[in-house]
Amino acid sequence: MNESENSTGANVAETEQGITSNRELLPLDLVERVVALRMNESGQICSHVFRRIERADVDAYYAAIMMATQRRGQTTEDEVDIGSAELKLYERAIVRVEGYKLNDGRDLMELPNWKDRIPGGHRIRAADLLMKVTKSAGAGEEFIDPEFDVVFLDCVWTAKEGSMSRFSGLAHRFTPPTTAHWRRFNHYKTRSTVIGGSRGGQKTIYPKLDGLLGDLYDELIAAVDGYSFRGAALPERATVVREMDRFHKIAAISALFDKSELDAPGEETGEA
Repeated sequence: MNESENSTGANVAETEQGITSNRELLPLDLVERVVALRMNESGQICSHVFRRIERADVDAYYAAIMMATQRRGQTTEDEVDIGSAELKLYERAIVRVEGYKLNDGRDLMELPNWKDRIPGGHRIRAADLLMKVTKSAGAGEEFIDPEFDVVFLDCVWTAKEGSMSRFSGLAHRFTPPTTAHWRRFNHYKTRSTVIGGSRGGQKTIYPKLDGLLGDLYDELIAAVDGYSFRGAALPERATVVREMDRFHKIAAISALFDKSELDAPGEETGEA
């Protein structure tokens, strides 16, 4: 079972050519972005064409995520719903699809409710790739920049000739966060809301950090490398704050404040 089947139950994958590396600058101002999916059984490629993702779309995505713990007596259940948020993002941003046919030979786009007739697993997988951005894998020994804290990201952005393009090593250079920034981050991420009572059970709803993380990014970002806007690299901080994709902002600042990848030597075994 491949990644697509694991995450969505849909029998789809990235295109047969795979995700290819791209050495060009990532164009933040594309009017449309294309996510290409290949059907595992037939090999058919279907394209999902999205408009540019705006701040309101990202806000709606995070607002639709549910992360909570339900406690009833001695039983505790985790409630995590990300798929609904991905469906909402898809519904808001999709412009058209290409390659889907009805069983009578017509194009799917001829239906007035064409969005609803796209298999849900396809919609979730396309939305997942649309916003997919991760911290770059470590490249060996870590070096400290004398002036900035630097985070590198990898992402897929849009399809070209049926293949998703991968951009690697996108650099975000931050003014080092102060103790006040860390205090603000730590205070907010530990906040939670408890609703309900002991008889009916209690639900703990965990905080969503996207708003705080976006604000911290705008405060701390100094410069980026690897991106373009209107055909040129982004030279000014103000342009970065205004035009940077919000999913990239959140991924970069999350990596800056992440300490999960750090271990003490011998910590697992208890050795010195």
